[in-house]
Amino acid sequence: MSRILSVAALLLAMLTSTACTYEKYLDEAASAQPRGTAFDNALARDYLAMAKSESTYPDYKDTETFARRSMAAAQGKPTLPDEPKLRGSFLSSDASGELTQARQRLVTALDRNNRTARPDVAARAQVMYDCWLEQQAENLQPDHIAACKKQFMTALAELEKPIAPPPAPKAAVVPDRFLVFFDWNKAVITPEARQIITNVAEDFKKTGFSRIIAVGHTDTSGSAAYNMRLSVRRADAVKAELVRLGVPAGTITTIGRGQEDLLVPTPDNVREPKNRRVEIKLEKSGS
Repeated sequence: MSRILSVAALLLAMLTSTACTYEKYLDEAASAQPRGTAFDNALARDYLAMAKSESTYPDYKDTETFARRSMAAAQGKPTLPDEPKLRGSFLSSDASGELTQARQRLVTALDRNNRTARPDVAARAQVMYDCWLEQQAENLQPDHIAACKKQFMTALAELEKPIAPPPAPKAAVVPDRFLVFFDWNKAVITPEARQIITNVAEDFKKTGFSRIIAVGHTDTSGSAAYNMRLSVRRADAVKAELVRLGVPAGTITTIGRGQEDLLVPTPDNVREPKNRRVEIKLEKSGS
């Protein structure tokens, strides 16, 4: 009797030790901080779910296997899908042949940039393949085998669809209107205005624009006659800067509007900075 009890105690100790080992790996996988690609992180998540599922039966060996794979993926070191030959003695020849062909299709699909283009589907396909292989090798629960296989085949079909090409980049929209502002009662180009005018000159040279119109404006301080002359000086100052930057003078038209067409409506004799401006418009031939 004492010998039987000793053997029982030994078996119990072995089972307890095994349970502690798989729980250790399961806890480590659950607490791992993903630091890989989107595919790696999805793989870590799905393998962890498989490990937790296996632990409920309990299947200590496969719980540890899937937990280890989860941790490897979380560290950016994902494993490839398992190979049927590693479980060959537990598989019939028909099952082994079907799983081998399925793995070849899976690896081919994964290598077609699907790990990057479809990371969640790619991870699900790999994990469900390993689920199918594991369940088929055990060959105890036909409904589990069928469920894993079905999920794998669904994900594989998605991976084998052509990857849609990325959308063509939208053509850059080149602005055709610019504003430069002036200090009160001045027609001197400020540093900020000079940078904008430089952009105008560059756009004019690089694109299909053929004409520039510079329209000068003032605020309502001062007389209307004086403001008309000041607005023309401002438009001429912009033209001179454009010519200095290489724009042909014959392509530039200047116009003075004085205190008409206010950007910010104000009463007479109001110094409004936004009204002291030149509006620059780029036009194409025939526009």
